[in-house]
Amino acid sequence: MEETRPGGVVWTPPGVKHWHVASPTSAMTHMAIQEQQEGKVVEWMEKVSDEQYGR
Repeated sequence: MEETRPGGVVWTPPGVKHWHVASPTSAMTHMAIQEQQEGKVVEWMEKVSDEQYGR
C-alpha cells in the first residue's frame, strides 16, 4: 500500500490492478489523464466491500 498526502501523485502502469480509496473522515479526488487503447479507455473492476475496506 502506498500512502499519499494532499497534493500527492500516484502513477500506476497500464494493466496493473489498483484501487481508489478514501478514509472514513476525508474524501478522495481522482483526476486522470488517459488515452484510448484498442477502443477502450478504462476498465472498472469490482467494488470493494465494506468488509474489505475495513481491513
